[in-house]
Amino acid sequence: MLTVDGNRVVGTSSGEGALTVIEQWDADLALVASDLPGASGIEVARRLRERNPDLLVILMSDEVPGPVVRERSIGVNAYLAKPFRFESLRALIESLQLTPAPAE
Repeated sequence: MLTVDGNRVVGTSSGEGALTVIEQWDADLALVASDLPGASGIEVARRLRERNPDLLVILMSDEVPGPVVRERSIGVNAYLAKPFRFESLRALIESLQLTPAPAE
């Protein structure tokens, strides 16, 4: 989805994979699922922010956002309810003042 806007997207399917990716790539944004294999999304978000304090983290979950709001201290910038439409994700990213990469 985001590659349409000119962004480079790197994906992984596990919490440990996300931590490895963030060490190898200079990321501006992490979309973290709340239900990752091997770790909770909140724990992964906390560890990502420890490694990169400027990283924007969006937690994607199909649960009610109440607990996420209480977890803002771990570094979750925003919450996105699943399932979501691309337009919702794009609007959220823009609200965080993260703009798409310029066309090359």
